[in-house]
Amino acid sequence: MIRSLLLTTFVFSSYLHSAEHATRADWVKHRNEQNNYTKWYQQMDTGPVWAYTFGDHYQGEKRTGALKGLRLELSKNDDIFGLFDTETLRFSTVYHGGLHWGATPWTGAHGKLISMANETGNIFQNASKPGWADKNGSFAETRKHPGHGNLAEDHARFRGHYRHGEQMILDYSVLGSRVLEMPTAKVVDGQPAAFRQIDLAPCNHDRTLLVASYEGSSIKIDKKGLNAMVLPMTETDSKRKSSKEEKKLTVIMDRTDEDWDKLRMGAPSSKDLIDRKSNKKTFFRVIPEFTQTHAAGGDEEGVAIRLNDGAAARGGKDRQRSFLFANNKKPGRLELNLRTQKSINSIHLYSAHRAAQVLQDVEIYGTTNEHADPTIPAEKITQAGWKKITAYNTRHLQPGGKHGVAIVTKNDKAIGEFHKLLFICKPCRPKDELHTLFSEIDVYGDKAPAIKPVPRQDTQLAVAVRGSGISLKDAGNGSLTLHIPASKSLTQFSIGYISAKPKLLGKAHLSLQKTTPAPRELASLTKGGPSVYPQTVTATSTVASGDDTWLVDQIGLPVENPWHSNIRAGGFDFFSDGDAAAISTWNGDVWIVKGLKGDWKQVQWRRFATGLFETLGLKIVDDVIYVHGRDQLTRLHDQNNDGEADWYECFNNDVLITKNFHEFAFSLQTDKKGNFYITKGAPVLGGGRGFDKILPHNGTVMRISKDGKNLEVLATGIRAPGGLGVGPNGEITTGENEGTWQPCCKLNYFTGKNKFLGVEDAAHHLKGQKLHEPLCYFPMRIDNSGGGQVWAPKNSKWGLKSNELVHLSYGKSSLYRVLKEEVGGMMQGGVVRIPVKLKSSAMRARFHQDGSMYVLGYRGWQTNAATPQAFHRIRYNKKAITIPDQLKATDKGLYIRFEKELDASTVADKFNFKVERWKYMRTKQYGSGEFSIDNPDVEAEKRAHERESKKHRKHDQVEIARSTLLPDKKTVFLHIPSMKPAQQMSIVYKLKFADQSSAEGEIINTVHKMGLHKDPSVLGSTQNQTADNDQLQPGLIQKITVDGKSDHRVNRLPALQVDANEAASDMLKPGKFTSEWSGVLRIEQRMSPQFALHTRGAATLTINGKEILKVSDEKDAHSKALSDAVQLDPGKHAFSLKYNSSSAAGHVRVLWKTGSTPLHNIPATYFAHKPHHELTQALAVRQGRDLLLEQKCTACHSQSNKKNLPDILEKGPDMKGIGSRVSSDWIAQWLAKPHTLNPGTTMPAFVDANTVKGRQDAADMAAYLATITEDAAAQPEPQSNAQTIKLGGGKFHMLGCVACHSLPGSTLKEGNSRTPLNNISAKFTHQTLAKYLGKPDKHYSASKMPDFQLSKEETTQLAAFLISASKGNATPATKLPQGNVARGKQLVVSNNCAACHNDLDPNPNKLDDFKAILGTNWQQKGCASEKPSAKSPRFNLTTQQRKLLEQFRAEKGKNAAQALAHTSSHDYTDRQFKSLNCIACHSRDEEPSLLASIHAQSQHLMKGVPVDDRNKVDQSRPQLTYIGEMLHTDYIQRTLDGKVSKRARPWLSMRMPAFHSRAKLMSEGLSKQHGMAPSTPKAGDIDPAKTKVGKKLVGSNGGFACNICHADGTTKATAAFEVEGINFDQVAQRLRPGFYHRWMENPQSINPTTKMPRYTQDNKSPLPDYNNDAQQQFDAILEYFRSLEK
Repeated sequence: MIRSLLLTTFVFSSYLHSAEHATRADWVKHRNEQNNYTKWYQQMDTGPVWAYTFGDHYQGEKRTGALKGLRLELSKNDDIFGLFDTETLRFSTVYHGGLHWGATPWTGAHGKLISMANETGNIFQNASKPGWADKNGSFAETRKHPGHGNLAEDHARFRGHYRHGEQMILDYSVLGSRVLEMPTAKVVDGQPAAFRQIDLAPCNHDRTLLVASYEGSSIKIDKKGLNAMVLPMTETDSKRKSSKEEKKLTVIMDRTDEDWDKLRMGAPSSKDLIDRKSNKKTFFRVIPEFTQTHAAGGDEEGVAIRLNDGAAARGGKDRQRSFLFANNKKPGRLELNLRTQKSINSIHLYSAHRAAQVLQDVEIYGTTNEHADPTIPAEKITQAGWKKITAYNTRHLQPGGKHGVAIVTKNDKAIGEFHKLLFICKPCRPKDELHTLFSEIDVYGDKAPAIKPVPRQDTQLAVAVRGSGISLKDAGNGSLTLHIPASKSLTQFSIGYISAKPKLLGKAHLSLQKTTPAPRELASLTKGGPSVYPQTVTATSTVASGDDTWLVDQIGLPVENPWHSNIRAGGFDFFSDGDAAAISTWNGDVWIVKGLKGDWKQVQWRRFATGLFETLGLKIVDDVIYVHGRDQLTRLHDQNNDGEADWYECFNNDVLITKNFHEFAFSLQTDKKGNFYITKGAPVLGGGRGFDKILPHNGTVMRISKDGKNLEVLATGIRAPGGLGVGPNGEITTGENEGTWQPCCKLNYFTGKNKFLGVEDAAHHLKGQKLHEPLCYFPMRIDNSGGGQVWAPKNSKWGLKSNELVHLSYGKSSLYRVLKEEVGGMMQGGVVRIPVKLKSSAMRARFHQDGSMYVLGYRGWQTNAATPQAFHRIRYNKKAITIPDQLKATDKGLYIRFEKELDASTVADKFNFKVERWKYMRTKQYGSGEFSIDNPDVEAEKRAHERESKKHRKHDQVEIARSTLLPDKKTVFLHIPSMKPAQQMSIVYKLKFADQSSAEGEIINTVHKMGLHKDPSVLGSTQNQTADNDQLQPGLIQKITVDGKSDHRVNRLPALQVDANEAASDMLKPGKFTSEWSGVLRIEQRMSPQFALHTRGAATLTINGKEILKVSDEKDAHSKALSDAVQLDPGKHAFSLKYNSSSAAGHVRVLWKTGSTPLHNIPATYFAHKPHHELTQALAVRQGRDLLLEQKCTACHSQSNKKNLPDILEKGPDMKGIGSRVSSDWIAQWLAKPHTLNPGTTMPAFVDANTVKGRQDAADMAAYLATITEDAAAQPEPQSNAQTIKLGGGKFHMLGCVACHSLPGSTLKEGNSRTPLNNISAKFTHQTLAKYLGKPDKHYSASKMPDFQLSKEETTQLAAFLISASKGNATPATKLPQGNVARGKQLVVSNNCAACHNDLDPNPNKLDDFKAILGTNWQQKGCASEKPSAKSPRFNLTTQQRKLLEQFRAEKGKNAAQALAHTSSHDYTDRQFKSLNCIACHSRDEEPSLLASIHAQSQHLMKGVPVDDRNKVDQSRPQLTYIGEMLHTDYIQRTLDGKVSKRARPWLSMRMPAFHSRAKLMSEGLSKQHGMAPSTPKAGDIDPAKTKVGKKLVGSNGGFACNICHADGTTKATAAFEVEGINFDQVAQRLRPGFYHRWMENPQSINPTTKMPRYTQDNKSPLPDYNNDAQQQFDAILEYFRSLEK
C-alpha cells in the first residue's frame, strides 16, 4: 500500500540559495543555525557523499535500503538526497527530506540504523534488486548469500566515485563495460526533480537499467519510449474487493516510528465508549475455548484489561501495556460486551511492536443478541446471530513501530448497532506460531475523531529520457526499465524524474522534459574540481620535558573545525617526507597534518576526504592513502593536487557485511610484499552476549592482495579484535575482547592461515578445528579492550630492540612490551606495562622515521581515556629502561631479564616477588571467571558452561623456593617447585636496581609449554608443603568486657559502633566496656601499609607484638592520623586491637592505606583466627541462646525483663482468617506431622500422629481452625493456562527462588536444607497462593519469606506454576478421622497455641516462667529433652542442638534472662543475616552466593519465556562485602523496607525483596558492623558552580565520559553495552561520601572484576579542572549527583 505525497508546492530552504556561492563551511554554519541543530551528529557535515548502512522506507514500509550505501547530496540547498547501493548498483530511493538518526558511532544506539526520512517526499524508488539486468536480461537475485555481497563480476561491479567540487560521479561496470553516472537534482516549478546523466562505454551486450520500481503499480509509456508515468496504487486500489455487506466500510491502516498521534487515526484515547475509567462494566473477555493469553499478555482472570484501560504502550518493549495471545497456530477470540445495545461509528485498533513482533489477521463480528455464543465455529458463526463487520490483515505493514487500524464508514455514518463485538484473531505467521498483539482498542459512537488525510495518497511519478537509440520498457509488477542496445561506441543519455499530484503531473512532466539535462560525456569531470574544504585548521601542540624514560608529547587535533567533524581517529600513517601524516576517523573523515618536523608549537590540518564508512584503519603506500571501512578498502587520489581527495577508488569491496552494529572493521596493515591485512568483528547482539546473523567474513582476519583483486580469510573465530599488527616476517597479531566464547582479552599471534581463534559461532570453514592458543591472556585490569600492535623497526631508536612487539590497550589507555618466547613450536609469553601516561586510549601506533612512536586514540566505548581523543608522540629520553625485556619459562621456574643491573639483596629476598596463576573457561557464556589450577573446583567449572562465571575468582598462590640474581646481574631466576602450564600467571616484583632506584611492576603471562631447565645451581632446596595445622578460620576474635563479665564472638572487621542506648554485646548488659580483637593478618604479597585509628576512646593497635598506634582519646587519634609504614611479608602476622570506651557508647575503626589506594577499612579477607577454648565455649552458649530465640521458648515460658530482644517480641503467623487462607486438609496434615512436611520448621509437634489419639487431636484442631474464616467477597479462581504456568516458571527462576526453596516438582529429600514446595498445591488454591505471594508478611510480620512486591499479574503466574508443578508430588498424607470443632477449640487453647499465634483464645493456665525452668537440665527434662513428657510439645532438634540449649542454660544460670534483654544491633544483624539467608543470593568476602552454584537447577523453566532486552547485560548481583560502609543507613533501611522508589539496577531480572519488620535494626547493624554511625545523605543547598563542573566531568565533552555506561536522570546511557551502570540520580542518596571517593579513586581495589575504569592516580586527574585535583573533581561530580536527586 502506497502513501502518496500530498503537496502543492515544496517550501524549500530558500535561505540556503543565498549562500550558494559561499564556502561549504559557511553553508554548514548557516544550516545548523537555521535548523537549530543541537546534537553534534546533526551539526557534522558528512560531505556530498556518505557511505554507510542505511535504512529507508519503500512503499510505506521500513527496510534496509543498502548495506553498502552511499547517501548522495543531489541538491544540498533543497535537501534532495539519493541512496545508492554499491552492491546492487541501484538507487534505493531519491527523496526530499532529512534523516532518522541511529547507529553506534553517531547516537550510541545499538542496533538502530540511520534511516532516510523518506516516508514522504519520495521522488522515485526501487525494489531491493539489482539496478542493472544481467546478460540474460534478468534482475533475479543470484548472489551466494542473498541480500549480501557484490553481484557476479561479469554482471556489475562498483569501482568507486569521483568528486568534482560538490558534484559526484559514480563509477561502476555493467556487463564488463564502464559506466559513469552523475546524479543531480533541483526544484522544477515548485516540485523536486532528480536527474541521472549516464555515460556508457562500448559494450557487446544489450543493457537494461532499472529506472524505477513500485511493486503493483501501473506504467504508461509514450510511443517514442522516452517518457513514462508510474502510477502507484492508492489506498483504495490496495483494498481487496469488498462484499456487499462491507461496501460502505473502509479499513484504514497506518504505521509510525514516532508518537501515536502521528497515526492517521490519532492516538489511543480514554474518551471512547468503552474506556474502563468511565465505563467499568465494559470489558474484553478472552474466550477460553480458543488460544489463550500469552504468559506476558496481560489478562486477569480471563479479562483482557489492557485493551480498554486508556494506557497505550510507550513502544514495542512496553509489554506491561499490551495484550498478546499465546504462541499458537490456532485462532484466538476476544469478546467485547457493551452491556447495552449501542450505535458504533468507528473501531480503532492499536499495537506497538518490536522489530520481531507479529502483525494482525483479524475478522470482526457484531451482534445485537447479548446471549450470542462466541464459541461457534467460524464457518457457522453468521448463522448464530453474528454479523460480519469486516476483516483486515496488516501483513504489508513492516514489523516494528506503532500500528493503527481504523474501521470507519465512507459516509461517516454508523457501522451499526451492536450489543457485543467479536474479534477472531489468527496468527499472521502460522509457521512460527506468532500470534496477535494489541495495545489498545477504542470503540466510538457519534464522537469519533476525524481520520487524517493520507499524506501521499495520489502522488505519481513522471520520467523523461534524453538520448538516442534507447527506450523505456514496462518490465511488469511496477518496474520501469530502460533498454540500451549493444554499441561499439559511447552511449550517453539522461533521465529525469519528478513526482507530483495527478492534477499537477502533466504540467510537471512537461517541465521535466524541458529541464532534464542533455546527455554529455563525464570523463572530463573525473580529473578533479574546485576544493570543497580549502580551509586549514591550526592546532596547538605541546612538547613534554622531564627525566622519564619516555616523554609524551601531544599533537593538536582539529577538534574545532568549521564542519563540526567529530575527530575520533582510528587509523593513521606517515607520508614519506616525515613531515605529514594522515588520520582516519570513526565518523568517516580523512585529515592530513603537516608540520611534524617543525617546532611543533603549531601544526596545520586539512580535511582530505569525507563520508567514508567507519574508517578504523589507514595505510599510506607510495604516498597514496588507503582507508579501511566496513564496506571496502578505498584508495584515495588527489588528482589535481589541491589537497583534497577527488577519486574515491574502490580498491576492494569483496567483504560481506550485515547491518549489525558491532561488526567493526579494525586496522589496516601491509606486509613486505605489499599485501593488505584487515580484521572484522563478529556481529555481537545488543548486551554483548551471543551473535546476530553471521556471514563468512564476520570474525575473521583477511588478506587482500597488493593489486586489490583477491581477498582471502586467514583466521576465523574472532569476536572484537580492536586492531592487528603485521610483523617483519609475516607474523600476524590481533587483540581480542572478552565475551561469548572469549574468556578474557588476549593477544593472538600466528603465521600462515587456517587458524581458529576461539568464537565457535564464527568458526566458518574451520568448525571443529582445535583452538590456536594466544601468545598471552589478559585479565580485565590489564586490558579490557584491545587496540592494535606495532613492531619496533629495524635499528630502533625508541629504547626497545628491533622487531620487539608492543601491544596497545584501548580500554586501559596503556602500552605493553610483549615478552615473547617460543617453546616447542608454540608462541607464549607475557606483557609488562611501558611507563607512559596517555591522554586518551591507545588505538593505533606507528613508528616515525625519527624513531619516535606516535599513538592515536579516542573514546567511543568503555575505556579509562581521560579525553575524547588524543594524538601522542612518545620519544625515548635516552634513559635506562626499567622494565624487563625477556621472560622464559622452564619446568623449574621463570627467568626474568632486565636491561639494568639489579640490587642483589632485593633479588635474594623472595618475598619481593609474588606469583599467582589461574585458568579460564572458554564457553558460550560471556567471559569467564578466574579458576584455580592447583585445586580445581569441578562443580564451579561445570557451572561456568551453564551460567556466567565472571565473579568467580580463585587464584593459586605460587610458592617461590628461591630467587637468584644471575652473574650478568640483570637476570633473575625464580625457582618454582610447582611450575606447570598456566593460562594466566601474574608476577609482581618490588626490587631495586644497583643504583637503588626503584624496579617495581607486574608481568602478566601465559605458559603453554615449559622448556627443560639446564642450570641446577640456581635451584633452592624444595620444602615439603605441609597442611596448615593452625586451623585458621575467617575473622577476628573479639572479647568484650563489661563490669568484669566477658563475652567472645567472631568479628569480620576490627570495627565497632555502639550507641548509648544499646549493648556492645547482647550477651552482656549495656555500660562502659573494653573490647579486644585478636587474630592474624594474612598477607599474600609483601606490602608496607600505613595504619590509622578512628576512635572515640582509647585504643592501641599492635602487630607482631609491636605497638603501631596508640591513642588516648578522639583528639589524640586525630593528631595521629597515620602510622609509619609497616613492612609485612607474606604469611601470618599477629594482630591485636585494644579499645576502652569512655562511656556506654563507643566507636573504633582500624584503617590502612596501601600503595595508591586511599585510606579504607582493611578488607575482611585479610583477617583470620585460631579458635581457643573461651571462644568455643562462648560461641556454643550464644548458639544455644539463638536456638532458644528461634524456637520461641519464652512465648510459653515468659520472663519478666522490662526490655527484651526484638526476636522475643516476634510471634508466629496470626490465625486471622486461617480457614480461608489455607486448606483445612493441609492444616490437619501439618498438625499431625509438621517435621515431615518441612524438616526446617520451628513449629513443634503437639500430637503423636502414630497414635489414634494423636490423629484425632490433629483432625479436631484442624476442624476448629478451619472455622476461622475471613468475610471476603467471593472471587473467581484465576484461570491458568500453559502460557501462564510457563511464565510463572520463568518468574520462579528469575527471582532466584531456588536459593531458598527446592523445586516444587521435586519430592522432599533427606538432608535438604531448603524449604520444600512439593506440598504447595495441597496447602493453597491458586487464588489464596497468589494473594499470599502478593503480601507474604501480612499475617506473619516476622516471616522469612521476602516480599518481592509482585504485581497481580506476577502473583497469578507464579501461583499457577507452583500449583501446577507441585501437583502429584505431595508428601504422602496421614489418614485422619473426621474432626470435632468444639474439641478442637479446647485443644488449641490447652496447647497454648495463642502463645505464638494471635487471634486465638489464650490458655488460662500459665506454664512455668522462664526463671523457673533455669534450674532443670534441659537435655534431661522439658520440651528440649530427648524424651519430653506427653504434655510437652516435641521440637525437631538434633542432639547437638539440645546440647547447645543446655549449654546456654548451664553457663548463664540465673543470669540467662540478661542474655535476652539487651539489644545489640551488631548481634541482631548477625542473626538475621544468617536467618534470612542473605548469602543465598549475595556473595560476601570470599564466600560465593549459594545461588551461583544452584541457579542452573531452575534454568530449564526459562525455555520459551520472553526475556526483556535489558536483562541481556551483566546480571551479577551486588556483593555485600562493603555494604555497611558503602551505603547510607537510611538507603539500606528503605531498601529492606521496600520503599526505594526507583530500582538501582533495573536491568537485573532478579530484584531485591523487602523484609519490612527487620529493616530498621538491620540497616543500623550493617553500618555499625563496619564501625560506621548511621547516616543519611547530605542535606542543604546545592552549589551551582560545583554542579556545573560536575555535570561537565561526567559528560563526554571535557569529562570522563561516565555517561557512556550510566544514565543521567532521564537521559539514557549513550553506549552501555555488556554492562550498565547505576543511574547518576541514584548515587548521592545511596553512597556514603567516603566510600564514593574511594570507589572513584580506585574501583578495582573494591571489585577487581568491575568494568569501571580507573581515571586517577595519587589524587591526580588527567583533566584540568581544579588544577587536576581528583578529590575536588569527584566532589563536584557528587554535587551534580545531588542536584539530580533534588
